[in-house]
Amino acid sequence: IQLTQAGQLLLSEKRIHETFTRQLLKFQLPSPYHTQSTAIHFSVKPYLELLRLIADIGYISKTEIALFFIQMTNFEFYDLIKTKIKLFRKNRKDHKGSYKIYVNKCFENEINNIYAEEISSKNLKTRESSENSLDKFMKTKMSNMKDYADAFFRYIRSTELVTLDRKTFRLVVSPNKTEEVDFLLKNIDRKPKCFKSNDEFKNYLFNPYSIELLSDDRDLLIKKIKKIDSAYESANEDIEELKDILEKKQEMIKFEIISNKKNELKDIKKIDDIIDIFEKIKSKDVPDAPLFLEWNVWRSFVMLNHAKRIDGNFIMDMDGMPLNTAPGGKADIEIEFEDFGLISEVTLSGGETQFKMEADSVPRHYGQFKSNLNKDAYCIFIAPKISTGTKSFFYGLNRI
Repeated sequence: IQLTQAGQLLLSEKRIHETFTRQLLKFQLPSPYHTQSTAIHFSVKPYLELLRLIADIGYISKTEIALFFIQMTNFEFYDLIKTKIKLFRKNRKDHKGSYKIYVNKCFENEINNIYAEEISSKNLKTRESSENSLDKFMKTKMSNMKDYADAFFRYIRSTELVTLDRKTFRLVVSPNKTEEVDFLLKNIDRKPKCFKSNDEFKNYLFNPYSIELLSDDRDLLIKKIKKIDSAYESANEDIEELKDILEKKQEMIKFEIISNKKNELKDIKKIDDIIDIFEKIKSKDVPDAPLFLEWNVWRSFVMLNHAKRIDGNFIMDMDGMPLNTAPGGKADIEIEFEDFGLISEVTLSGGETQFKMEADSVPRHYGQFKSNLNKDAYCIFIAPKISTGTKSFFYGLNRI
């Protein structure tokens, strides 16, 4: 077992979004890495079609991915899936009762259609359970569909071609990436490639440059740099050097965006929005609850407006929306006041899992922060419920 060239690029942490884009757009069914189905004729590049769908119908929610998109086993079903999503939206507007009940009914209808044969023959056993009831079968299939949707949601976001709508948290094409998305949809063949051997497939899959991106265009890179910095003059840099220059200038723009967000949050009127997001996190009505918890706690501290600096270590995209949770080795949030500092660590885990996940990292992050700060330091640990083990352990450390 060894790292592929694509794997090495990923570990370099340089333009990870480009590596994800190239690799995800190569993912296809059928492929030499998958056992061929005798029941379904697969012919699809799922991430290419998901990107097409978002661009085509304006936005897509995680629920819509779970209900409809994962049924796109063949790109020829594209129009059918699009029609189903539009009908779902229309019926949702007309529905007078609970949205949750409406969605559950839709899941029930789709599962009945997809697994009609198994249900009619009472072949209801699932791998996870020995129970053979229709109710258990329905719950398991619904859970699986949501898990697949969650994976699609996270992966497509890692390309940074899409971002989240600020109010609804649905996936939309990033306003900064419309040209890139149009280029991919126009130039990548929708039909899965045919490979004569596994080696031919591996050469295609492991080569990170076997798919061309719009950002590989030298003239376009120079144009983008000049749009940000009109005084820039090219010195015959190669493609990668130009990408480095553009990335640095985009980081400065991102810093400005985050600064503007901080200024907006100093308006107390935004408190209702912060409370609303906490309620949505509690009811699991956000696409990535751990990430949104970090982001919303950071927003809450910014609103307090008494610190010299408040740094959320989670990663934001170019549109100012949270993209990834804080990387390992860093506290979730670092705050410095005039006379002291504090870190905030947040988690949605509980019980024994909470203790296993947090008992080592939280004290380590606190210790590193305190040694770098050279003034009094504290830690605020936030979770829906603090487990007895976590509480006892932190109390003991504090006493020692």
